Amino acid sequence: MLVDGMLFNERDQVAARAAAAELPAVYGFRDHVDAGGLLSYGSAWHTIFIVRRPMLLTVKGAKPADLPVEFATKV
Repeated sequence: MLVDGMLFNERDQVAARAAAAELPAVYGFRDHVDAGGLLSYGSAWHTIFIVRRPMLLTVKGAKPADLPVEFATKV
């Protein structure tokens, strides 16, 4: 299943329809599994959307353009 805002908002309905059609579905976020989906595989959403580390670096005086690019380490 694509990671999409509309599909995320309608995760209960998407999971219910996939189950009713007996289709195995892999989702990008655990929230879909909590809504009844089969399984999820992807980065933990809080490591993607919460900007804790860059914020701490900029508070310490680093310029945003000089911040390193970091990839999710927890899947």
